[in-house]
Amino acid sequence: MPLGPKNIQDHGFLAMDDLSDCRNNIFGYIQGPETIALAVDGTVALDGSAGNSFFIVALAANATTVDWANGAYVGQVMTLELQQDATGSRTFAWPDTIAYTGGEPPTISTGASLTDVFQFIWDGTIWQQLNAGSIGNVAGS
Repeated sequence: MPLGPKNIQDHGFLAMDDLSDCRNNIFGYIQGPETIALAVDGTVALDGSAGNSFFIVALAANATTVDWANGAYVGQVMTLELQQDATGSRTFAWPDTIAYTGGEPPTISTGASLTDVFQFIWDGTIWQQLNAGSIGNVAGS
């Protein structure tokens, strides 16, 4: 049953079975993190349309293609964490369907066991990068 004014009017209160809908509507589909382990060169799929807002991509190979789905709602912020493995030098092929700060895709760290963190916001049409570069560059665990 979808949450809405009618439910609250009918019940006079928020029904218990509406709580998950309430959480999703109020807190913006909080989920995650979703970890994607890339073991061989290939495609990484990031699907923000399901409401997930936190992706960790463990790079043990090169991300040669990135399929980045639309967001779930305007204002959704997605955090993307890219983790190099112990070898490092893995690449991430940024899609051209994102509005990057400065007009160019960011550069990721290539050192062994380094992690970069990027954030993007969905404006209803396109993902826009929020930070000019990685907001975090730390040694992995």
